[in-house]
Amino acid sequence: MVPEKYASDVLQPESKPAKQVGMNLTEIEFSPASESLDETDELQGASAEKPAPPVRKKSRLWKIALWTLTILAIIVIPVIVCFVVFPQLSERYMQIARKYVGVSQYKDGRSVAGQVKLQDIRQRVINNYILGNIRIVEGMAVNQANFSIARIRVKAEILDAYAIVLGERASYAGNVLTDEDLTNLSEEEILKRLSLPGGRDNSNERVISNGRIPFMIVFTREPPGYIKTTVMISGAERLL
Repeated sequence: MVPEKYASDVLQPESKPAKQVGMNLTEIEFSPASESLDETDELQGASAEKPAPPVRKKSRLWKIALWTLTILAIIVIPVIVCFVVFPQLSERYMQIARKYVGVSQYKDGRSVAGQVKLQDIRQRVINNYILGNIRIVEGMAVNQANFSIARIRVKAEILDAYAIVLGERASYAGNVLTDEDLTNLSEEEILKRLSLPGGRDNSNERVISNGRIPFMIVFTREPPGYIKTTVMISGAERLL
């Protein structure tokens, strides 16, 4: 006889695999995902902490502007004041600059001043009411070049018996004073009128080829031991 099967004897499905699956689910770790999220947050935080580039650019621009204003205040403004208040001093600086940059030289290397010849040189003494006796050196400057020149400058030196220079004066051609001026004007006014680069009526702004222009040099004080006077061209410029 076949033994009878009771309901309690029916085999129940094994639950062990389900328990293992459940155990595996509880043991799964999601740490890699969480770590990547943490790293992303850190990168976002780091990027948020970086200063904005435009702010630094603005600060640099302000520094550049401040330095520019400082340079203008220290260098440019005093130079402008010097040129306006002391024109003779500024002209002296211009002469030095022209000497070093070669403004008074032309293409074949000869000096423009060497193309000017002095003629009819003479000297005399006049009694000035303020200064006493003053020595006048005058003559004509002739442009022997085949081009026009400008701002001819003449220098005179007074020497002793040993050819030692006791004093020197220079003036621009085209500036000539009358005997009345030489008699009545002060030393400062005489020198001022003889130091105009363009000459009287701008006659020294353009001297054509073979052109002539007068010059005058005044020694307001004559040192003891004076024997002779030498005169030479000290500057000239070629007109392009």
